[in-house]
Amino acid sequence: MTTAIAAPTKFETVRDLLYKARGRMQDAVPKHMTPERLIKVGIAALSRNPILLECTPESLILALIECGQLGLEPGPLGKAHMVPFRNSRTKQREIQFIIGYQGMADLVLRTESVDSLDARCVYEGDRFDYEYGLNQKLLHRPQGETDPNRITHAYAIARTSDGEPVFEVLTRDAIEKGHRSRSKAKDSGPWVTDYAAMCKKTVVLVLCKLLRKSPELEAAIAHDYSVEVGSPSPLAQLDPGYGEAVEPPAKKTKTQETSRRMTAKKGNPPVDLEGDVYGREKLSATDIKDLNANIGASGIPIKTILKKWNLKRIEDVTKGKAPEIYEFLGKVAKGALGI
Repeated sequence: MTTAIAAPTKFETVRDLLYKARGRMQDAVPKHMTPERLIKVGIAALSRNPILLECTPESLILALIECGQLGLEPGPLGKAHMVPFRNSRTKQREIQFIIGYQGMADLVLRTESVDSLDARCVYEGDRFDYEYGLNQKLLHRPQGETDPNRITHAYAIARTSDGEPVFEVLTRDAIEKGHRSRSKAKDSGPWVTDYAAMCKKTVVLVLCKLLRKSPELEAAIAHDYSVEVGSPSPLAQLDPGYGEAVEPPAKKTKTQETSRRMTAKKGNPPVDLEGDVYGREKLSATDIKDLNANIGASGIPIKTILKKWNLKRIEDVTKGKAPEIYEFLGKVAKGALGI
């Protein structure tokens, strides 16, 4: 009797493409950022936002490479975002890597010319006064308002290494008309979900004109501008595979697919069909910490995870099992498993 083999899910197909692009990632990102880490970041992003699965795999790979080049990871900390949007030219959904406020602040503070940075929003009812010139001043006394719809200004202050403070102020109108309106992601992503943070990021970008910038910060600013105008990111063009079509994984034969599924069923890491066994290595301490945080946020008892994947402790999770666990957590988040 012939047993029907289930076709790979869209998640499995994209995951396999990410592993296939490991060499390309290795060539494009700094040595401190490993392809395995980027793949884990991509799988976590797909689990948090399944809409990304509808986007082209090439745009996902480019977004991860851009993430790796700046050392900023998308996630709940708001350092970066992966935003799906429809490309009107190609008529396809694509992923756009957008730097968040926390990410831009991190990049500014990595430069040797800045000792501290602070950015805030001003709300209706706050006492706020500022003055440029030879005797600059800035006074802000918040009154407790936090509604993003009542933001009137945003400002950023940096103290440079020579001890001099510099600041910039933008009105809400300047943010909306001079910056948000030019972004192709103006109606989705962080401009909708994290409006106050994007206001702060915008004024930090303006403040950067007054600061000495590292090559890394200049690259981030250039990338952010490319997002606004819809041109190719200079970060993407450092990718040796930029512009090349992403080939889907070769179709598995029945024998290969049966072997892969039997291997996974026994609790072993899946075997790449080209002979490269991946996923046998244990996760790093940082990856384990991230996984614990995601499990905690899902509300699933950790004992459930250990039992399902036949583990004695969470530190035993390998790079091969981690994607499956993140996929499981993503399904729980969508309510698909009824847990």
